[in-house]
This record gives sequence, structure tokens and C-alpha cells, in this order.
Amino acid sequence: MKQYYVQRASAGLVITEFTSIDNDAITFHREPCIADDAQTAKWKEIVDAVHAAGGRIFCQIAHGGRAAHPSYQDMHRGETAPDEVKFIASIANDFGLAYLHVMRADFFGQQKGDVLTPARETLKGPALVVNMGFEVDEAKEGVAAGRFDAVAFGTKFLANPDLPARIAAGAALNDPKADLFYTGKVGDLTYTGPEGYTDYPTLP
Repeated sequence: MKQYYVQRASAGLVITEFTSIDNDAITFHREPCIADDAQTAKWKEIVDAVHAAGGRIFCQIAHGGRAAHPSYQDMHRGETAPDEVKFIASIANDFGLAYLHVMRADFFGQQKGDVLTPARETLKGPALVVNMGFEVDEAKEGVAAGRFDAVAFGTKFLANPDLPARIAAGAALNDPKADLFYTGKVGDLTYTGPEGYTDYPTLP
């Protein structure tokens, strides 16, 4: 994990994966936590290593809310997402946040409607950071047009540890190896190995 983030230290800002603040409120399979002293110490090793490599890194502390509850089934909130994002953006204005991160779609195709426009129109103070499937040119055009302030890349950065350099050079991108996402096994222990995680090639 430390190697993964150090490889991507050239990003303007590394925002870590969803990191739970409660060991008993896990939302995603094998998500990291920062809920106790041991976990905090491990994160500090990663942060120090990224700083040593010249990077900046934020820990995306999070709680899954009701999605982490054992009885959670399906929120069925797709069609109300634009109104909910507008509400959240209005609240964010009052808290002095550095940025609000909005996903323009969800992983399961349940979300309906445009959520970026109401977020942009409502948000007055924090920067608007967006993600979910953006192509490089689309991201550049959106920032230039003021539709959002920054784009967070997920799988593109996973597959291209030198993504900023590739974008600057107009170079082709490596394709992510989706079949290797969150996989690996040694005996009875499942783990995330280097394959499809830290072994993607960089530009010569």
C-alpha cells in the first residue's frame, strides 16, 4: 500500500481511498481504517513516504452511514440524488471545507440525473472535485469551462502511476486490469499483491 501511494506522489494531491473511522462500520470489502493507534501509525508511514517523495496526501476519512449497517439492503435514492447533492452543497458552504467531492454516478447505475450542475450552482466556498469515469480531455474541458475545479482519477491512476506525466506528454494510458482488482490469495489468506496494483509500467 505504501509503495502504491509513493508511486503516485507526482499527483497534485493524492486523496486516499475511502478510509473508515470505525472498525465496526465497514462499508466496502477490505476497506482500510484509521480507527486505532496501530492503524494511525501505519498511515503515518505512508504519509511520511509520500512526503519524502515530494508529494502531498490527504486521508479520505469516511463513515459509511446507514450503508454500513448490517440491515442495509438498497437505498433506492437514485432519482433524488440531484436534490440531495444540492442540499449537501448548501451545508458544505457553512463549514469552511477545502473541497466537496461529488461522484457524478454510482457504481451500480442507480443514480439518475445530473448531480454536478446543482453542486456547482450551490457551492460557494469549497472547491468542487468530481469523479467517476472521466476521460482526460473531458476533465480538461470541464475544468476550463468552470463546471468543476478538479477531477479525481481512480482506475486511470491505478493503472498509470505516472498519470500526470502521461497527461502532460499526451501519451497513451495503460488499461487497468479489472480482473485483478482486490484479488490475490496465499493459502487461506486473501491479499492484494503487486499484480495489477503496483506493477503497472511507467514511461521510459
